[in-house]
Amino acid sequence: MAKRSYTPEQKLKQSIYDKQYYQDNKEKRLNYSKEYYQNNAEKQKAACKLWGENNKEKVKGYAVKNRLKNRDKYRAGCRICTYRRKYNMTIDEYNEMFDDQKGCCSICGIHKDRLTRALAVDHDHKTNKVRGLLCSYCNSGLGYFKDDINKLKTGQEVQFNSLGETPSIHSATLISIGKAVNNDTKTIQCIADIRNEVGVDFINRAYIEASVIVNQSEAKALSNEAILKTDKDHYVFVVEKSDNDVYYLRKVNVIIGRVSKGFSEIIDGEFNGKVLIKGVYNLQSE
Repeated sequence: MAKRSYTPEQKLKQSIYDKQYYQDNKEKRLNYSKEYYQNNAEKQKAACKLWGENNKEKVKGYAVKNRLKNRDKYRAGCRICTYRRKYNMTIDEYNEMFDDQKGCCSICGIHKDRLTRALAVDHDHKTNKVRGLLCSYCNSGLGYFKDDINKLKTGQEVQFNSLGETPSIHSATLISIGKAVNNDTKTIQCIADIRNEVGVDFINRAYIEASVIVNQSEAKALSNEAILKTDKDHYVFVVEKSDNDVYYLRKVNVIIGRVSKGFSEIIDGEFNGKVLIKGVYNLQSE
């Protein structure tokens, strides 16, 4: 049987009719769909699962598009779930604590409007009791040390810079560590000896961003810009040979470890010689 063809005018007329019919019989169609699904639940689940397995890229594209379209809704939903799951805390309790702190970090006092992220929930890692809201800088510091000051030792190197002072990094040596945690700020007082630097004038009592080096080790590493990341693997491009201004590259799979300050540790990867360190995402490999 030959397939019937329709003119554009007929297609438009049918489309208008279908939409109007659905609007006039919306409740009837919904009840029919619900009843059909209930009577064929297993069949429908199997069909949906099979379609999803055969159309993974489409499913992924729909999910990404939906998240971008409803970004604020997803973020709000994620925050609500996180507060309830991790801290047994409602969004109303969070907002009440936010208002009590006047929208500021309970340690450094910086206001939320000056941050790119929401204030994080600070909690005791042993009792899970919520203590307050912190900016990401203060919260990451407490989280890293797990509220245990035993990882701090005199003689450790301190790298710091004043707020907004980038990329300058200054060095100091930790010479004194407090023995008690301040109940109000959840901090301990530490004193460091700043190394002599020519032409640098520090401001007394100014806020700084500091990192204490608690452990050091040597490792083979590359700039993050030199590493091409796919869904599961990481690659680098190694120069095989060169002819005048023409370079022939070989794509090599590598396994990375620790990532710090723009560099990634290379745990495993068979390559020697020169490595492309910039522009890897602009290449098309065959």
